[in-house]
Amino acid sequence: MSAQQTTRSIIELHWLYGNTRQWDRFSSLLHPDMVYEVPQTRERLRGSAAYTAMFRDWPGDWRGEIKRIVAEPVQAVSVIDFIVGAEHMTGITFFDLHEGLITHVTDVWPSDYEPPERVTPMDRY
Repeated sequence: MSAQQTTRSIIELHWLYGNTRQWDRFSSLLHPDMVYEVPQTRERLRGSAAYTAMFRDWPGDWRGEIKRIVAEPVQAVSVIDFIVGAEHMTGITFFDLHEGLITHVTDVWPSDYEPPERVTPMDRY
């Protein structure tokens, strides 16, 4: 990581390069042996080539609009509005970095659902 690149800027570039389909630059942010996981579906990809191919090939014409990034020196989390056509989904992505490269990515895709009946009353917003 250069003196000018922070963990936050690397995550911002991750989404920028993905959104603008700059796959060589996107791949340059990744450790060759990085791991990508989606706990909800129990899916795992290994390697920067596989991760880049997933972004490039699926799910078609998408974009991720950053809503929030929280970054520490070697970890970060981003919350994005993931847009495919007219569909909007919230994506929460946890990143681990080592020596300025992304080494591990965990995606969480929360979905809206109707809350259960509660003993303690809660306001809805």
